[in-house]
Amino acid sequence: MDDRTTVAGWQLAIDFGTCNTAAATLYDGRVEPLELEPGTGRNFPSVVLLGDGDDGIVVGTEALNSAEVTPERVVRLPKRELRAESHTLVDGERIETADLVAAIFRKVLDTARRKFAFTGQGPERVVLTHPARWPDDARDRLAVAAERAGLGTVDFMPEPVAAARWYLRLRDLAVGEYVVVYDLGGGTFDTAVLRRGPDGFEVCGVPRGREDIGGEDFDQALLEVVREHAHRRDPRAEYAVWEGRDWQSRMWRDKWAKKITQAKESLSERVRYLIREEGFYDPGIEVTRQEFEQAITRMVSRTVDELAAAIREVTADGAGVDTVYLTGGSSAIPLIRRMIGERSEGRVEAVVAAEPKAAVSLGALTGLPGTETAPGRPRLWRAEVTGRPGAPVLAGEVLYVGTDEGLIYALRAATGGQVWQTAVCAPVTSPAVHGDRLYVGDADGRLTAFAVVNGKRRWFHYLGRSVHRRPVTAAPVVDGGHVYVGTREQGLYKYTLDGGHVWTYGIAGVDGGAPVVAQGLVFAGSESGRVTAIDAHLAQRRMKRRLPGGAVSGSLAVTARHVFAADAGGTLHAVERAANNPVTWARDVGVPPGTGPVFDRGRVYVGTAEGRLLALDAVTGDERASLPAGGPVTATPVIRDTTAYVVAGDKLTAVDLDTGATRWTTVAAGPVTGPPAVGPFFAYVAVTTGHIEAVDLVTGATAP
Repeated sequence: MDDRTTVAGWQLAIDFGTCNTAAATLYDGRVEPLELEPGTGRNFPSVVLLGDGDDGIVVGTEALNSAEVTPERVVRLPKRELRAESHTLVDGERIETADLVAAIFRKVLDTARRKFAFTGQGPERVVLTHPARWPDDARDRLAVAAERAGLGTVDFMPEPVAAARWYLRLRDLAVGEYVVVYDLGGGTFDTAVLRRGPDGFEVCGVPRGREDIGGEDFDQALLEVVREHAHRRDPRAEYAVWEGRDWQSRMWRDKWAKKITQAKESLSERVRYLIREEGFYDPGIEVTRQEFEQAITRMVSRTVDELAAAIREVTADGAGVDTVYLTGGSSAIPLIRRMIGERSEGRVEAVVAAEPKAAVSLGALTGLPGTETAPGRPRLWRAEVTGRPGAPVLAGEVLYVGTDEGLIYALRAATGGQVWQTAVCAPVTSPAVHGDRLYVGDADGRLTAFAVVNGKRRWFHYLGRSVHRRPVTAAPVVDGGHVYVGTREQGLYKYTLDGGHVWTYGIAGVDGGAPVVAQGLVFAGSESGRVTAIDAHLAQRRMKRRLPGGAVSGSLAVTARHVFAADAGGTLHAVERAANNPVTWARDVGVPPGTGPVFDRGRVYVGTAEGRLLALDAVTGDERASLPAGGPVTATPVIRDTTAYVVAGDKLTAVDLDTGATRWTTVAAGPVTGPPAVGPFFAYVAVTTGHIEAVDLVTGATAP
């Protein structure tokens, strides 16, 4: 099979890892790893140092070497920071995480440019891989980092898909066959089931993983083994090296850390390894594979548990899954292959490539037999559903939407193709998706959980007694391992993710938007004009404020200091959470019924019936900007990075919040039913005509 793609120029793929970054290039039909730090290996540490003065941002080994000297200015795990937050606190300075990651990408790009300087051009294509289980906001921040690094138009590819492409060189798969990717990197573990399609691989079920298990944890386990040997040989020397705080002890620790990583890798091929360091524990400390495996057995077992759970989501008895591709720097450890085989009773074979560390970056540039690898964004699409759809929800690569005909659809975000469809026989709310479950309320007063992999119902509960039961009109909310939902008559309910009832709190007339969970409290508005906060754990009231303008209308926005809510008359209120004064400020701005405010970077954004998007100072309520919204606003705005997406009837408008300029306005096939879902390439809108439309984020274009 020919997995090469011949191009006139050169291409670049970046595998941004938790602990290390790898890259590969494609030139003249040849895919090969890119040596990022000559003399130190192909990869470099994903570590960032915020320099002083004109030093700027330093990355890689140089940054890692500074960790002992200026630890307060070093970010060791920027990938975890990027996944969790838009900003990182470095030595008391608040830095955009995207800027730190962009510095890593620039180093890779600069290295590749030097290698291909003879071509006189930059890369024709850049592929950036990411974990399959990353949420949308994390992928959005990754895209921002790529833009700031000057990577140009970037193709994004899930890491397991890239790894599977590379492994096809070892073993081909027929269309329709399954394979599992087991990715054990330096800082995390990820696994996903893939299905070979005619145009490539698609992720099936819910990708799983562990943030607390990685190759560095295995290094630490082996270090404890080495320390036990060292302590028996010379307790004082052992304490001086690993507990000492002087520069010489730090130097010894750095040397031994590198030796231990080498020992870990060597024990994949050998049954024993002698760690030597001149002048120290002469002639060295010997460790065995058996000792190492005993130290890591529990961690490996947990990763195999995740692997098995991912398989069960797709096929309960494991039928059709007989191959696991091992990737990541620590995946070649023999115990992993052995344990996978034992758990599956020999039905599953674990396959490892010669260079598992590089499989993701190499696979990102590897073509499939009979397919094209040409770059480009996904094609625009429009999908038809039965009934009037509610606001869609994007989770990973799948878009979920419910309709007033009681149908729930799972659609592929890239193509609009249907993954599954299910029914509850009553109009449903917009869904909430968390992990492997999807939750909806319906007009019959039920809360129902479905499996995201196939749409099968897992459990349901009627909310309240039948005589008092009322429709659920707002989407459930998932937070901290629990589901929260409100009804107009009975108030708020809390359930476990498996359907166990935790508590019910009576608030008459809960209406409008979904409850908000923040800082351990559940906030809700009511028809009586009250904004109430309940302790999420104890179900005790912590705050109750009455708006002078009457019923609370639409969704709430909550910060550490304020709750922002609109009343039925269109006035926006800022309620001080910790004071007796019920309202800090109020502005009669004409907030349309059923819409609400959004907080972002010190400002509160709200649409108006006069067709404006207002930006108000969160503390004072003073107007900071009045931006065109394309018409009378009919849904709560959505903000991603510096762009606001505003619905006005059948129009969707993208507004640049930094400049105030309208980036584009598009007209849908009919009135849009709620806020859009925003992904890496498209905004997705639901239309009353029974359609879901993908809107290009750059141009605002829709499918013809």
